[in-house]
Amino acid sequence: MAGGFLEGVIRLYTEKGWQFKHLIFFVFAVIAMLPDTLKTFITKDNVNLELLGTIVILNLLVFVLGICFSLFILHFTHNSIKYFQKLMVAENKQMLKKVPIVPRFDGSLFKHFGAFACFSIVWWLLLMVISVVVVIFGMIPIIGVIPVLCFTVVVSFALPYINARFAENYQTRGNLNPALLFSIFPEIWKPTLLLMLKCVGVFLCIALVLILHYYIAVAMMSPSDVVWLKYAGGVFLTYIGYVITLVYSYSIAYIYCTNDI
Repeated sequence: MAGGFLEGVIRLYTEKGWQFKHLIFFVFAVIAMLPDTLKTFITKDNVNLELLGTIVILNLLVFVLGICFSLFILHFTHNSIKYFQKLMVAENKQMLKKVPIVPRFDGSLFKHFGAFACFSIVWWLLLMVISVVVVIFGMIPIIGVIPVLCFTVVVSFALPYINARFAENYQTRGNLNPALLFSIFPEIWKPTLLLMLKCVGVFLCIALVLILHYYIAVAMMSPSDVVWLKYAGGVFLTYIGYVITLVYSYSIAYIYCTNDI
């Protein structure tokens, strides 16, 4: 099925140079999990200033890598949208499927960074303002929880498609209107709910298997080794999270192209 979860996984693991890209994802995961792991070695009786400095530097690095991964998703979504748009009208669909859509890790990743930063900041401010209004309504006894839940659901479902609208041509014009959240939601909630259930289900199955192995291994390890076992498990789950996020973006691009959004 075009745009399906499995097709997204296959694209990520079959395109030329996929090994290097996944190695980068894994390195990102290794770095992302380090700060929290190192914090376990700091106690009230053992405050290591050098270690604290290392943790601060690593947190800054994690922030930068987060921006890089967000840009990677942006370009991946752009390429996926263009791919699906061509696929819908192509005569030789099999040949088109060989065209790579996964971005490269190079300087081109930072193209449109300025527009993406403006788009992200404006939407962050808009959501903050709307959230304050919703929270105020949420203080109303009994019925107050309804607007909070509705707002949370609408944003969770519709915001990825506003990101897709921006990613299509890297334009902020027409994509900074909060009303888009409510006009998009009725069109996409059903396929998006199914997609979310698939992604969460796959992640939970992998996590449960990992947790089961963790508890079996813990019984045979010393406390100091357990810390690094948790770290290894966290790295693996973070890497899986990266992959599922990309597959999710791939499927969002397909839903976006097959609906009037």
